[in-house]
Amino acid sequence: MLIYYLNLVIDLLGFYRSNTRTLWDLWWKGNPAKQYAPYRQLHQYDLNNRADHALLSKTRRVMQALVARCPGGLTSADVSSKSQEELNRLFEASYISLCNEIFPDSSEEELDGRRIGDKSYATIYDYIKEKQL
Repeated sequence: MLIYYLNLVIDLLGFYRSNTRTLWDLWWKGNPAKQYAPYRQLHQYDLNNRADHALLSKTRRVMQALVARCPGGLTSADVSSKSQEELNRLFEASYISLCNEIFPDSSEEELDGRRIGDKSYATIYDYIKEKQL
């Protein structure tokens, strides 16, 4: 179990560069290739320093914002039980909804021009914080 957490924490460094879509997948399904459990199961006490604690807090906030915008008023527990195909659909719907709230006056073409789909989750977190969503 120690090796699992050690490798997972080391892999968290990839979070700094992850786009929101990648983070969504890791959050709900983990990394099956490396046999990592879903990242939502991490706790602050699993991490060694304040920077990683902050990283986990930001990650949770982005995931909460996305879940709050899932069609049908789903909860985290509901989302966690979905198949990968259903998770893909939920992400698309909730991410578009969130982006429309962040950039209410932007058309779909303008959002594409901003490359909103490529934004890191940290950038999305900053938008959420700025807009108080």
